Amino acid sequence: MGCCMSRKKKNNGVAKSKLSNPSIKNEGTEFPLSEILAPSRLQQNSSGNEDDSLSLSTVLSCRSTSCPIKPNGGIGDQYKKPLLLMGMSTQDQEEKQKVGQEDAIYSPPQPPESFPYYITAPIENLHKKLYEDLFKLLTDEGLFFNSKKGRSHSPFEFKSPNELKNEIDFELGNAGVNHDALLEIVRGVVRFQPRPGHPFNMEQSLAGLEPYTCISGLISTCISSNDKYIVSNVLALLESEMIQAICKLVGYNGFGNGDGAIVNGSILANTYAMKMAVRRKFPLMKRKGLAGCKRPVVFVSTASVYIHRKCAIFQGLGTDSIIPVDIDEFGRMNVEDLEEKIKDCLSLKRDLIPCMVVGTAGTNIFRALDPLDKIANVCKRFELWFHVDGTWDGGALLFSETLRDKLIGLQRSDSFAWSQHFVLSCTCTCLVTPPRHKDKLAQFTNLGDDTGNAFMEPPLYDQEYDDARHNTLMSPERAEMLKFWLMWKAKGTNDLGRHVDYVYKNVAYCLEEMRKRGGFNRILDRFDGTNVCFVYVPTAYRGLVPNSEAYCEKVSKLTLQLARSLLVQGIVSLSYSEIPKKPTFLILSLHNSAVSRQDIQYVLDQIKHYGEKFGSVQ
Repeated sequence: MGCCMSRKKKNNGVAKSKLSNPSIKNEGTEFPLSEILAPSRLQQNSSGNEDDSLSLSTVLSCRSTSCPIKPNGGIGDQYKKPLLLMGMSTQDQEEKQKVGQEDAIYSPPQPPESFPYYITAPIENLHKKLYEDLFKLLTDEGLFFNSKKGRSHSPFEFKSPNELKNEIDFELGNAGVNHDALLEIVRGVVRFQPRPGHPFNMEQSLAGLEPYTCISGLISTCISSNDKYIVSNVLALLESEMIQAICKLVGYNGFGNGDGAIVNGSILANTYAMKMAVRRKFPLMKRKGLAGCKRPVVFVSTASVYIHRKCAIFQGLGTDSIIPVDIDEFGRMNVEDLEEKIKDCLSLKRDLIPCMVVGTAGTNIFRALDPLDKIANVCKRFELWFHVDGTWDGGALLFSETLRDKLIGLQRSDSFAWSQHFVLSCTCTCLVTPPRHKDKLAQFTNLGDDTGNAFMEPPLYDQEYDDARHNTLMSPERAEMLKFWLMWKAKGTNDLGRHVDYVYKNVAYCLEEMRKRGGFNRILDRFDGTNVCFVYVPTAYRGLVPNSEAYCEKVSKLTLQLARSLLVQGIVSLSYSEIPKKPTFLILSLHNSAVSRQDIQYVLDQIKHYGEKFGSVQ
């Protein structure tokens, strides 16, 4: 099989080198591994000192073995030669140099005099001006809305589908468009898409635009590579650091003992947890599936069943495998009802196997925090997998010294799904799913080395840095996670904590301002997160019995009219929702730390003004 397959040991199906002084052999010649970009060298910073983290310049300049770093941070002259020369002995290289530097095999050919328009690489003469014009367009019209001039723009220039089709040419044809036409199309996209950086965009999934994630979005596109270390070296180390730092923050057995995977979307993140939980009860599931087995079930609060029913569909368990658990008056899981339903499933009359309980750290509407520590006690008693779904507000609280106690019990969970998109305003489509028990992910995702795959690694480096690639059913989303890493690197844990503290203080301020004004009725008496759910009841409706049929009908109609009017007029963009026995209500999302107290007063004044106006004519 050659040197690439020799002297290996298995660690959960991941091949690793046992060579104490490894070298690469190439037709009888060899050169030391210190001459390539190994993980230990890549972790040096620009001053040559060992550092626990990577620098931005390293990310930009050294993403593959074509650009190793000298100890002083520069690029060694020997690395400017083609990689093939690096695999030859000094004597062989001298012989080749005698043949002539012009030899096409060992010297790069001259570029073509011109390139066609369809070329799949950035060409300076073709694309540089386009890039410059696009960046200017973004900075002039698409990013900065917190100045006096920027606030004069609306948070969302809303158009109906038919109106948008008249504004932007969506049709794809046989012939392409020139760069001027392309620039105008992009201008339309920037103009008519919602503006998350605008302080009056308070829609729950759009509020806030983290500045460093904008930068890293461009970088990750330019260097995108999500596979093994040999083609994704910087991002592989970044991923390893991210997972370990998050495990430390969560409290999973101390730094370095956790595991994890970076996956795309909350459904996939929670599905991975579900797979680990079911596999613990059904060890043969990976090979034989669940045919002929009793049906596994998962317990979730009624406030969170929506996403986990989708996970059950994706897992192949079916929606009936999700057992809804009652909630209390604050939207949190009722632990007594949880125990009763577990006992009912364990009774002889039920053909069910309880596998997992999901504690929610931020439900999708009210952002309620389930009593995690009490749920952990129940899971321990019944030997169930305890998963925490923190894909909304939950994970961000870990950065705050004053608020992290809201998550007591998280450290006892078996797995945790965390999104950075909401409270941290990090425009990252991926989530981190760290399990407390190392190797649990690989046990159901990694197929080992006996499957004839094409991804066998030569013994160039410690393959520990490829372990996370084996923790997913697809390629890891390393490039996307650069957004979270760069934000964390720029601000540090302390400033991220200050951001979280600030937005939660804004929530308290907003609730107090509502109380002073009157007419603002909360849906819940308290809120655990950054969503404030309420209705505005105008003076003309205040004689109605709260939550009566007439009250709900009139207030729901007014709420929809308010949301539409404020959006179309470009005043503020808000979400709205509904639950049984309550009128349709507005959701004010306050996780953008660019929002000031004056901004909150302005929005509440606008809601009151138009609420009274519309209420007086209905």
